[in-house]
Amino acid sequence: MRAEDLADLARDLGRGCRDEESRDRAVVDAETARLQQRLAADVPGARVVKAFNTMAAQVIALDRDELARHHVSVFLCSDDATAKAVVRGLAEELGFVGVDSGELERSQLVEALADFVRFQIAGMGLSAVATLSLHRLGDS
Repeated sequence: MRAEDLADLARDLGRGCRDEESRDRAVVDAETARLQQRLAADVPGARVVKAFNTMAAQVIALDRDELARHHVSVFLCSDDATAKAVVRGLAEELGFVGVDSGELERSQLVEALADFVRFQIAGMGLSAVATLSLHRLGDS
């Protein structure tokens, strides 16, 4: 990645499911959902890619072979196809499956998906290494 490329891995931890009360009151904040667009505007010339935000750091730290075996998906949002391809290549090099999730404005949907996944993981009593994998059936 070059200096003008920016991969946004951040999550608004205030919306996480730290306890049952916050899990029950979870709300998607429209202002928070636009943080990625504001980041792009605040860093002129930056090519922002939203990625790796649907999983815990413990998942990212797993061995490449284990990640590849489970087909762990990394959802990528960006207004710049070239920058998105760079981050997708990095994700796949680490053992993840890169999933093009559209333009940067769609990152709010990815954030909501991440919240849902975390709520499910917590509700099922699973460890932080539980995550989401997207598979297309019927491919040979």
